[in-house]
Amino acid sequence: MNKYKAIYKWFNDLGIPFYVDTNVPDMKEISYPYGTYQNVIGNWADQVSITVRLYYRTTSEKEINAMVQKLTDKLKENNQVICDDGMLWVNPGAPYCQAVSDEEDDTIRSRYINLLVDYFTN
Repeated sequence: MNKYKAIYKWFNDLGIPFYVDTNVPDMKEISYPYGTYQNVIGNWADQVSITVRLYYRTTSEKEINAMVQKLTDKLKENNQVICDDGMLWVNPGAPYCQAVSDEEDDTIRSRYINLLVDYFTN
């Protein structure tokens, strides 16, 4: 599996759909919850910063906070992404997570998450 597919699978193993932020379905077709991530790809020994966004339609913080915790646990337990050309090492960035409100819809909860990805690939 190439590094693009490997990082896509790593995110989607969290249990909600994740999309590359430049390839999100039309809002009429998407269902909540979902996540997005930047497709910033490096090569051998590059460290890149990527932004992950989580989106939930709810009036509670409980579900989205549980997903942030699930991602945090995954970073502690399974932060190596194996691919054909080597490995990606995913770690929390700083600041790690920020709550973001939607000014147009108060039932949408969002989180802005910073990750650092070290590429040990070609």
